[in-house]
Amino acid sequence: MTELAGRPRRFPGWVGGLVQDAEPNVLPIGSIVEGENFVALPSGLQRTRGGSRAVLTLHDDAGSPAELTHVCLLVPFTPVGAVAVGWSDGRNKHYAYRLTEDMAFFTGSEATSRADLTAAPSTNWNNTTSPARAVAAELFEKLFLADATTDQTVRNRLLSLSSSGTILMPTFVFAGGGASALTPYCIEEYNGVLFLAGYGDEGDKDRPEILRHSFLAKSPDAADGFDKDAYLLLGAKGQRVTALRRGRGLLLVAKAHEFYRITGFGRAYPGWQYTVENVQNTIGLGISNPHALTFAEGFWYGIGTQGPLRTDGYAVESLAGPRQRGWRAINQVDSAWVAYHPERRVILFGVHPSVSSPGRSATYPWVIWTWDLERNVWQTDWKFGSDFFMASPVTTTTAVGPSAAPSAPNTTAPTTDGYTANWTNGDATAETEFWEKQGAGGTWTLITTAAVGATSYVRTGDLNHTEFFWKVRHRKSGVTSDFAADTSAKTLLAPPSLSFSCTHYGHGGELVKTGVHVALNPGVADLTLEKFVGAVWTVVQTWLAQPTGTVTYSGSNGSYRAKSHDASWPTPDSAYSSTLVATCH
Repeated sequence: MTELAGRPRRFPGWVGGLVQDAEPNVLPIGSIVEGENFVALPSGLQRTRGGSRAVLTLHDDAGSPAELTHVCLLVPFTPVGAVAVGWSDGRNKHYAYRLTEDMAFFTGSEATSRADLTAAPSTNWNNTTSPARAVAAELFEKLFLADATTDQTVRNRLLSLSSSGTILMPTFVFAGGGASALTPYCIEEYNGVLFLAGYGDEGDKDRPEILRHSFLAKSPDAADGFDKDAYLLLGAKGQRVTALRRGRGLLLVAKAHEFYRITGFGRAYPGWQYTVENVQNTIGLGISNPHALTFAEGFWYGIGTQGPLRTDGYAVESLAGPRQRGWRAINQVDSAWVAYHPERRVILFGVHPSVSSPGRSATYPWVIWTWDLERNVWQTDWKFGSDFFMASPVTTTTAVGPSAAPSAPNTTAPTTDGYTANWTNGDATAETEFWEKQGAGGTWTLITTAAVGATSYVRTGDLNHTEFFWKVRHRKSGVTSDFAADTSAKTLLAPPSLSFSCTHYGHGGELVKTGVHVALNPGVADLTLEKFVGAVWTVVQTWLAQPTGTVTYSGSNGSYRAKSHDASWPTPDSAYSSTLVATCH
């Protein structure tokens, strides 16, 4: 509940930093006071400030591509717009997808926009049981990818992705021995160099508290991109660096209970080139993983084992005060994430409640706590029908989606294996997705995307004598319209096929048996067999509710034809079979 009456009251110590414009020793109307209380906002402040949309589905590279099991990274990438990284459980592969700012495939095709992260020169990113915790940093018009999986022994190696989709796996010599690939836990670009941290198993060259940076003015994936002496042992021994995030002219380095400021511009000389200062009085606060730290509007916001926090790089303050009871009900902090929503001006904290819920992940966040930057207060939680691996803002263009949905869908020209679907365009400059399912209880499948301006699609390859349903919607600049109404299409009955065999009795006597083979006629239908007698086709046999397989008519030499019939079908008769001339001697 929220206190609604203004009256003198002693403030808890944490309120001053959380409630905007609070008067000393006075409880403002609608302020957060204790426990799980939230601000009662005047309706005039609850204005719409942007929105979100789902625009793309990603698939693997199987012969019949299947939807990805997880999308585990989505980040801006200047040369193309954005990059998504996903994992296919069925293929045991990770893929990188080059996308436009509006979440369309960069090349116009998913297949050519997709890069297989398991293919040479990469030697891993082939997880078999769970996806990587992918993190990224952009430098030299390349996107560097690392894996924030906690277990260093199964962590994937550092890769780079170019704007053309080329994958490289750099190797370096840092101590004794030959060149080897890196397995950093977190990465970040700062003042034109790439910082790596948190990798290793406490061996001589790979300690979890090591922070390294690349050589100034050299691409980090070049053979000389790193200098072996450009490193620093940071903070408590054996405590991994958990996150890196630049902002306010400095690089903030976080550990589970520590923070450090990295400043400077470096020089093109061997060795460590930057100034390091620790953040005092962190009161045990820290960051749990690389996705759990973001920078927005002058502050870093993050989450760790002691709860949500914010810092200006010099002092750290907890945001857990108003959420103390809620925080005690949160687990899986290693999978939590923090992101900035620039349109709504809120910080999103993805958290996983300890209480189980049917259909929800046991690991990944499915509740979002929202911190309002304009009012410096917690908003009510967001809950969706999906679990969220991570979130990231991607600046879109001013591209506009379809102006209207397709309309007036209708079916014409049915055949035994398809039909023609027709519609009226709501936006003649948009592509049109064509979806189909078999029967009322079938599963919708995207069959094709028709070209810009198309108003019909000729469907082939379906079963005969079967009802299908189809629907269409427009796609433009990665945005889709509503679907037009579901529309029925019934394929025609296929004609039966005929064959014959001869059986001879007595001296010169004969009896011709003609086997009528019924093909591709699902469901109940009738069968009619005709013989050409006296210049007229005459019905000689009718089977009601024909069985599948073969039926036999015993007759004599002559010409025969047959057709299937279903009185309930829009076109009740099939075409006639080819004429069979039965001749026995």
